[in-house]
This record gives sequence, C-alpha cells and structure tokens, in this order.
Amino acid sequence: MAERFILKKSVRKGSLVRRILWGMTLFVVLPLVIHTVFLYLSEYQGDIDTVKIFLNIVKRDKVDFFQQVVSEKRGLLSESPVQDLTRFGAEKIAPEPLTAPGSLFTRADPQAHSLWIGKNLSSEEAIGIPIDFDEWLKKWAYLEKYEYPLFMTIRDRKGELIAGQPFNSDEKRIIVQEEIGDTGLTLKLSVPESAIQHQELRYHAFSVLSLLVYDGKIGGGGLTLFARRIAKPFKALCHVME
Repeated sequence: MAERFILKKSVRKGSLVRRILWGMTLFVVLPLVIHTVFLYLSEYQGDIDTVKIFLNIVKRDKVDFFQQVVSEKRGLLSESPVQDLTRFGAEKIAPEPLTAPGSLFTRADPQAHSLWIGKNLSSEEAIGIPIDFDEWLKKWAYLEKYEYPLFMTIRDRKGELIAGQPFNSDEKRIIVQEEIGDTGLTLKLSVPESAIQHQELRYHAFSVLSLLVYDGKIGGGGLTLFARRIAKPFKALCHVME
C-alpha cells in the first residue's frame, strides 16, 4: 500500500507537458528574449551614430550654402552702384552705429526671420539686402520627411530664435550646430532620441511577440502532443501497476 501511495503521488497529470514547456521557455525563449534586448541596444546606438553622420552632412551643406549667399550679397553691396541695388531687393535701413561709411555689416531681424546684409552710406543712412530664412527653410521642408523628426533652427549668439521650428529644450536630443561664418548666427539641427527609441522598441517588441506566439502556439502545441504521445505508455504502465 505504501508503494502504491508513493507511485500515485509522484505521477501527476500533465506534469511531463508542463516540464517540457518550462524547459522550452527557460532554454529557448528566454535566451532569445535576452538576445533581442542586446540586439536592441546595439542597433539603437548604431541608429544614433547614423543620425549624427546624417545631421553633420546636412549641416555642412546648409552652412556652406548660407555662407555663399552672404558672400554674394556682400559682393553686390560692394561693387554695385547704390541706385542699382534696388533691383536685388535692397532697402534703406538704419545704419550700424560706430561703423564708418562704406563699411559692410550684418544684422539679424528675429521678427522678420531674416538676416540683413547692410552697407553704411553715412552716419544716418544705410542700405541692406535681406536674406529670408523662412523662404529657404520651406524649400528644405523635405528634410522633415527624414526617417525621424528633424528640427532645423537658426539662432543668434544669445540663443534667441531667428528662424525655424522651436522645440522642447528639456527633451533629450541629438544636436549638431555650426556658426554661419561671421554673421553671428548658428545653424542648429536636432532629432529627438525618443523617436529613435520608439521605432526600435516597436520593431523588437514585434519580433519578441511573434516569437512568443510562434513558440507558444506552434512549438508548444507540437510539444504538448508529442509529450502526451510519449506519456501514454507510462500511464498504461501505471494502471497495470495499480
């Protein structure tokens, strides 16, 4: 009777199936999940490096462009007669203080989102040609369709926004910036790191869920049937021994 009691106690219904499923989870699913986590961290860092390279390429291209535009405006002011400058969009503006007549200067206009390339005509009069930053930023709006949200702003030395879309300065971002020649302005490009994190998390979460569904339904179902088939002779033996 004692042997019969011990036998009944040690043979539990479904115990073999559960042990196989637990073993599969411990030795197959868990290592794959850990591998996915390490893969996420590696690809996330790789994405950050790729974004930095892209931002630096865009920054270099746009800074060179603005420097060329500024140089062209200065050339017009230096070489063209004053009466001909109106054809290039020149307007009368306030002179730059403490600057000799004939001297060139730059002046940011935050309200108009522009930069004036000016020339003092006298102590009371100056003429200038504006560079409309909004116009150029609109032409470069295609950059906003980049894989991640891309913000492009132009600021003065005090950090005041001259043009571009403001963003939350408290948010962690990838930022690259460079001064636009001697204009006193800085071109700043940024991408929020949260956008990269969300994209990578969505991709790897889908991978893990697909893995769990596959292992749970297909692999688990197959193992359950296989375990039950193996368990039949043992169950028969138990009934005979009873």
